[in-house]
Amino acid sequence: MMFVSTKFDIKLELVENRVSVLVVEHQRIFADIISGIYSLMRNNSDEISLVENDKILNFSKTADIIVDPFSISCNEKRVTQKLYQEITYRINECMAEESAFIHGEIINYLEKAILTVPYDVTFEIELDILSLLKAYNVKICDDSENVVERIINYLKVIHRLCNIRVVVFVNLKTYLPADDIASLYEFAFYEKIHLILLENIQKNKIDGEKIFILDKDRCIIEMD
Repeated sequence: MMFVSTKFDIKLELVENRVSVLVVEHQRIFADIISGIYSLMRNNSDEISLVENDKILNFSKTADIIVDPFSISCNEKRVTQKLYQEITYRINECMAEESAFIHGEIINYLEKAILTVPYDVTFEIELDILSLLKAYNVKICDDSENVVERIINYLKVIHRLCNIRVVVFVNLKTYLPADDIASLYEFAFYEKIHLILLENIQKNKIDGEKIFILDKDRCIIEMD
């Protein structure tokens, strides 16, 4: 898989068990790249792309960008939708008898409740698992104690439920110490998630990184 920017002639090969760190020295170019990724998330960018086997991938279905890790949520809309789909599928496949029994009990409960009011009342008799999950606010439990745990939990959820395989971080090294970043890398390697770090300042290299510098003259320098 390749991360490609035609505007700035960037080609990052995303390799298993390696993190691509792109250090962009020019502030305006740094902002342009981030803006281009957000445009790509909306599927309206022709300057940046993800390419695999000569095929341009749908970025929003394959990748994510994290600028502010403090605002990420394991219960964002796309995650909840996928979670409900998976639970509904498993209920239909593995819990048919339990569903039928509970459905019967709910109907009896509602019929008794209706008899207590002096009105003609009706209700739907079909069991709607999705409505049941929403009614009880079923969601992912996120009890992370710190930022790196929060990020790891988020990556786990979006990878396993939403099949996100590439995550771009902006200035990750600004707010996480090296040992926390190393733990994050270890998890990403285990889950086979490709990480791209966009940094505006070069910092100490961490095991597992391949560093690319886009200097102020728009030249790409690869660091060993």
